[in-house]
Amino acid sequence: MELEILDDTIRRELALQRFASFLVRQYIRPTAQELALEIPRALAGYEDLPRAEQFKVFAKLKRLVRERWKAMWDPITGQLGDVAIQELEYMADLYDDVIAGVRNPGGRIVVPEMVLGDGNLIRAGKWAEFIAGNADETAQRIDGRIKRMWREGGTLNDILYQLRGKYNRRTKAYEGGIIEGQVKKATTLARTGVSHYTAAARDKFANANREYISDRIFFATLDGSTTDICLGNHLNRYPITSDEYPRLPLHYNERSVYIFAGKGFDPLDGDRPSKGANGSEEISAKTTAAAWLKRQPREWVERQLGKTRAALFLDGGLPLNKFLDAANVPLTLKQLAETIPGQRAFRRANLGL
Repeated sequence: MELEILDDTIRRELALQRFASFLVRQYIRPTAQELALEIPRALAGYEDLPRAEQFKVFAKLKRLVRERWKAMWDPITGQLGDVAIQELEYMADLYDDVIAGVRNPGGRIVVPEMVLGDGNLIRAGKWAEFIAGNADETAQRIDGRIKRMWREGGTLNDILYQLRGKYNRRTKAYEGGIIEGQVKKATTLARTGVSHYTAAARDKFANANREYISDRIFFATLDGSTTDICLGNHLNRYPITSDEYPRLPLHYNERSVYIFAGKGFDPLDGDRPSKGANGSEEISAKTTAAAWLKRQPREWVERQLGKTRAALFLDGGLPLNKFLDAANVPLTLKQLAETIPGQRAFRRANLGL
């Protein structure tokens, strides 16, 4: 039964990734294509206007882009709220066989501030701030490219090519321009939002069932896309009574989840799928990220971690969690060389400090 919890959790995470893809198809890409058609109408005839009037046209288009992109996020946010409520129901059903008297707390789900590692930076804010920032950035990038092309003497067609790219007759969509780049950023944010909202639902479920649940277990997807942050936290356990645990999502495009163990049940008893250099394989659910990485060819680990970090891990014996600081932000190589474990690993790996 415990193994079914793990299997079902993995299947659920895959279903949520498909849900995120649905949000992209349903809202983000259509909005982008609508903008691709609206922009030439908004700019039509601007070349014949006086300079001051041209800038009024640009300002009006910038407002239009921001409004369209911001409005796009309203139904997406509504869908995220719905999937969070569904997640509560799912969790109650999932743990019903191992928790007598399992509770579905129901009601409103308070979605906390999102704190994301982005390279060596930390980005924090409420969901509304992230999506407003995405809308502002989209408007700024389109406006900035229009004005740059205007300064360089570009024609309307030049501007449209920069913004929309080429029209693909097969997909019936414009591809390759500034707008497509913003679609990718919005897609990343939508996928992160799914993790954010469902993690809030799982936290509410766990807190409502504290008398039965003893631990949160950080569970990462082990494959070629697993981040350093998730590798370093994989299988870490946190007492359910403690508020000191990494809140998901830890980064953009988060795929890790928390599973729960309690009195008489532990979901890590059994095997789970992974995808390494030799393709998919079944490994023990208790296999650590370090043990899994050490089973992979060195070249594969170097692609995953980078050549120097791979040497620190494989040759220097530096634990994966030592690649992160206390806030779960990856340390730079210079910062690693300033830590005591890092200095030892550099020496053991015969790397210069």
